[in-house]
Formats: sequence, C-alpha cells, structure tokens
Amino acid sequence: MQYTIDPENETLVAFAEIPRLIKGWLPGKSKVSKAAVHRWHRNGVGGVRLPSILIAGVRYSSGPACKWFFAESSAARQRRQSKATKTGKQTAKDRRAKEAKELGI
Repeated sequence: MQYTIDPENETLVAFAEIPRLIKGWLPGKSKVSKAAVHRWHRNGVGGVRLPSILIAGVRYSSGPACKWFFAESSAARQRRQSKATKTGKQTAKDRRAKEAKELGI
C-alpha cells in the first residue's frame, strides 16, 4: 500500500522541519536528525519509504504521511521478525527430525 500526500488537504512540512514535528511523538529526549528523514525517504525502512513531494526544489511531507510511515515500517519490521522466528523454529525442528531419522528413532 502506498500513501499519497494531498497538498490541498494536508499541512506540508519541509524535511528540515520534520524532526521538530515528530519530537513530541518520541519518548524522553529522543531526537531525529535531518539526515535520518532523508534516509527514510530515499532508502526506506523495511521496504517502506517516507512519502514526499517536491515543490520548487524543496522536499515536503506531512504529519499524516509521517504517522503512516511509522505505522507501516513498524508493521513491516514485525512481519519480518515473525517470519525469521518461524523460519528459525522450522529449521531447528527439521534438524531434530533429520537427526532422529539418522539415529533410527
């Protein structure tokens, strides 16, 4: 699923201002760098990229787009961890079955 920013109905926030926007959402004194915001857009997290639009050479996102990004990237990470755990359990189970078979049990 992809999120599309609606510039007519959402307040646009320049990438340089996003760390201040999300500071209130973070626990304690956590900070986010401007470079991290650019990485979220360029590289993504867990296959999910921060939605943005480019206007007159300035890249913007929005509060709802950031919230969508955090929710989707967290869900993607949980799915990946869940899959890795299942794969690890299955591998160990297969290994035990193979060892039992070799021992004739």
